[in-house]
Parts: sequence; C-alpha cells; structure tokens
Amino acid sequence: MPLLFSLPEQMNADEPMTRAVAYLKSKNMTPWTTMVLVAAGESNIAIDHLKIVDTSSALSIEAPLMAIAATGNDPRTFAQENLVTKLKSFHTQGQIGDPGLINDDIFGILALRAAGEPSNDAAIQDAKTKILAAQNADGSWGDTNMTAVAIQALIEAGMNASDEKITQALSWLKGAQNDDGGFPYSWPINPFTGQPDSSDSSSSSWGAHAIKKSGQEPSSTIWEKNGKDVIDHLLTLQQPNGSFAHSSTFTDETSFTPVSTAYVVIALLGKSLPVAKFTPSGNNNGNSGGDGNSAGNESISFRIEGSLATACTGTLPLSQVSHALEVVPKAAAQCGFTYEIVQSSFGPYLKTIGADTAQGLIGWMYRVNWNMPEVGAADFTLHEGDTVLWYYGDFMWPPLRISIPQATIESGQPINVSVEKYNNGAWSPTTASVYGGAIPVQTDELGHVVLTPHDGIWSFWAESSNYVRSNRVNVTVGHGNGQSVGLMVNVVSAGGGGGNQGGTVAFVVEPSTLAFGTIAAGSSGSRTLTLKNTGTVGAAFTSTVHGDVLYVDHLKLDNASWRSFNATLAASVSRNINASLSVPSNSAAGVKQGTLVFWATVQ
Repeated sequence: MPLLFSLPEQMNADEPMTRAVAYLKSKNMTPWTTMVLVAAGESNIAIDHLKIVDTSSALSIEAPLMAIAATGNDPRTFAQENLVTKLKSFHTQGQIGDPGLINDDIFGILALRAAGEPSNDAAIQDAKTKILAAQNADGSWGDTNMTAVAIQALIEAGMNASDEKITQALSWLKGAQNDDGGFPYSWPINPFTGQPDSSDSSSSSWGAHAIKKSGQEPSSTIWEKNGKDVIDHLLTLQQPNGSFAHSSTFTDETSFTPVSTAYVVIALLGKSLPVAKFTPSGNNNGNSGGDGNSAGNESISFRIEGSLATACTGTLPLSQVSHALEVVPKAAAQCGFTYEIVQSSFGPYLKTIGADTAQGLIGWMYRVNWNMPEVGAADFTLHEGDTVLWYYGDFMWPPLRISIPQATIESGQPINVSVEKYNNGAWSPTTASVYGGAIPVQTDELGHVVLTPHDGIWSFWAESSNYVRSNRVNVTVGHGNGQSVGLMVNVVSAGGGGGNQGGTVAFVVEPSTLAFGTIAAGSSGSRTLTLKNTGTVGAAFTSTVHGDVLYVDHLKLDNASWRSFNATLAASVSRNINASLSVPSNSAAGVKQGTLVFWATVQ
C-alpha cells in the first residue's frame, strides 16, 4: 500500500525535483528510493523494508547496505545481521563476490565506504586492484554504466580524480556523449544491434554521478555537446506523473521506472555515490560491538535443501538457536515441515525432514558458513551472522552458489548468470543446470550462461548431480509478474478494543490491501485473498513478505507459514487463500505495515 510522507514546504510543486520525489513516494520502497528520499531531505521515511536483507551474495547486500547508511543507521546492527561483516565474508581470492564479475567489487567499495569503513581496508583495496586490472586500453570498463560507477568506486578507494586511470575513463565518457547531451549504454555501437545507442536516463544519470564525483559539474560547458549537457537531456525525459522515461523513444512506465527515476534524482541533486555515509562511533572496524544495543538484531540465516526442493529458508534470532541442530525445529515452526531427531550413541542427529529419511551414506548433513564442521550439530555453537545450510545428501557433496548481477532489468536485456561450487575453503566456477524457465539451461565450463527471459518475475537456482542445490535469486524483467498486497494491522494491548518461453504469465490478487483491522495482543485474525491466473499458461506461485517483523514471523497462508506457500494454477483458474495473522501477547501496540508479494513462474 502507498506510504505517506510530507513534502518540505520550500519545494515548489511545479519543480521537476518536487514532482519526481512525489512520484517516488507513491511507489513501493526500495533501497534506491530510500537513498534518494534521504538525499532530497525528506523525513518520516519508512525503513523497515531494510531490516530483512537477502545475504546470499555480495550484490544482494550492497544496495541495502548503502541505503541503511544513508538513513543514518549502522549497517552493522540495523538489519537481521551485521551486513558489513557479511559483505566482507565474500572477500575471497583478492576480490569481493563473484570472481567473474566486477560490479560486485565496484558496489562493494561504495557500500563499505558508505558504512564508514576506511579506504585502506583490505577488502576495499583488493577490490580496487581488481577493478583497475579490468580496465580496457581505451579507459573504459566496456559500457558507460560500468565505467561511470567504476570511477566513483576508485575515488572512494583513495584514488585522486587527476589519476591517469580516472582521467582516461572520463575522456572515454566524454567521447561517448551524444549530441543531445545524454549518454548511451554502449559506445560507439551496440554489439547486439550493430547500431549506435540513443541516450537513456539510467546511463545519463550514471554519467552525471561520475562527473560530479570527479570534482566537475555535469552542467558545465566542459560537458556540453552542441550546447546541451546531461542535465538538460534528463529534464526532457520527465513525464507528467513526475517519473523519468527510459528514453525519448521508450516512455512506457515499467517496474524499473522508480529505480531509474531514483538514479536521475541523484544526478539532479548534484550528488554521487554513496549519497551519504554512516560514521561509526569509536574505532568500529565492522565487527560486532557486542554492547547490548545490537542484541536485538543478532541473528543467523539458514537454508534447508531437500532431495527435490528447498524445504525452508529464512533467519532466526540468535537467542533462539544456540547450536546448529536447534535450527531445524525453529525452521519447522516457520515453514510447517515435519522432522524427526533421534538419539544415538553419538548423541542426537537429524534423521528425517518431510519424506527425506537418512539411509546408508545419504542423510541430513549440515554446513556453517559453507564449511563442514568436525562436531555434531548439537555441539556446534552458533554466532551472530552465521549461515547454516542443512541438506539431504552425501557429506562429500559441495554446495552450489548462483549469482545474478541485477535484481531488476528492462525488457529484452540479457541476464548474466554465474554458478560456483564451494570446495577447500574457496568458490570456483562449475558447470550446472540453471532452473527457473520452462527448461533448465546448462552453464559453460566457466559457470556462465546468458539468458534473455520475457517480462516476468523469475526465480533462478542451480543444480548438478552430487552437489547441494544452490540458493534462489529472484529477477524482475520489464513489468514483471509480481503482485504486491499491502498489509496493515492495528495491535492493541491485551484487553483493548476490537516471464516465460511459450506464453504469457500474468495474474491478479484481490484485494490489493489486506487490512486485518484491530487485533488485541495475544489474539489472531484472518482474511481471504483471491489469486487468479490471467495468463495463457499454467503458473506456479510462491510468496515473500517484507516489512514489520510481525508479518515476517507470524503471517500464514492456508494455515502454514507464507514461506511454504505453493500453488499451481492453470490458465484462467482462480483460488481463494486464507491469510491469518497471530499477534504474540508481548507485541508492542501500534499500526504495523508490510508487503506480501506473490511470485509466478511458468508451470
């Protein structure tokens, strides 16, 4: 549901900035819109959506971390786990994240600097070295977007804007500038079309950010082309609703428009990345302070992989799980699966989850932070930020990891997928089957595959024989096929008053706002949703929940945790869903808000 904000009085409602900010306020919050609203001086910005962060890859952490820092909160304690420590856990082999990518190194630098980490930090310096090694002879990093953001990262890593590497990159950007003052994505020609690219709002915004970071002004005569600069071009793309179109020839609003509009607003504000930084108190080096103030945020993340599918994934407060075996009953309470823990001469061990029962050499194994501990799960003490993986298989099976650079892309753009295996303490590329579309697609021997899915919301994962199934990564293409349902409940104290390969994936959820009304602490309420497949192919549906922890921990769909919701509907078929909310007796009073998102993939 829309969130309410107040516009600063000094802003004129006719100004482009005011209209852009008003547009962003009317949309669901994302890390980028949060950053922009902070940079624009807005107040009363909803930030609960930043408390639950996907920490499966470096890239999934970096934008939320920058947004948290921009709000003035410490990324080490604000979210469900220490995001600085978690991001640094991806610092391996002299780089951050996927060895085959540099965007996670670039945004890794920006995120760590936003969190207040010093520029001489080892992870930052290693990432800088990798970025410089990837620079082309012409001074670019292949396209204008990557070049522009690399310039910003290198400056944040301690390089001077007058350094030859940076001046070469700026010179290349200047050469790429179009006659309308804006910047294209590819230059001099698009390798896919063989034609020059026209200017677009995202590329033009990134160019403006880089120019500003280098100490120059995007609207200066130095950066004019035929009497027009990049700011002039961006203003020509603003639409009546305040958003900024992709380009002069593509003005339709898509699910990516709020993000690209956020990029433009950063440019109009005369800012670069990161838009603001958090300053740690004392000598905070990114590790947990353990001072008691962060105790409520101490948590571990977990994933449980069965023989046929993922059984459960989520986070748990560290106060509820002292050792790795305790993760199973706590996860079962969230996701509704059955399990059996039996006693043996060696102590307790996990025998069964669902239909998967230990037999012979195949059974339930566990890893913590990807490593196989040398003690039983009941004896392995967990610490803040640990990642626990339970899987059904052989103890020799290495886990897989899938990485996708962008969570949201425009229609027709390719998706670069990378798959790695973990072995001997390090990640390395491997061949695997990537699932998520109509049929699985095989990666090459470097673990890479390029996909170009139709508009939709896609959930990708990787599998291979004798390997542990990978994490899942959701990607929204174009308009997407996700439907959000606003969540609202007023809690009173106890005793108080009352994309696809062969058809179209599309669906609707009614009502669009799920208002539970007033529920007393210790009580529960329920409402009915209708899910209808309006596409031309059968679709499989799952759900996610964001927002107040009340919904994340206690919302159920059809009498089970939203995490385990699965429904398959043929085209034009609808079904009712019972949504129920149990409010713990110790819940604080007040209005709680969140978002329930349904995801559709081809059946």
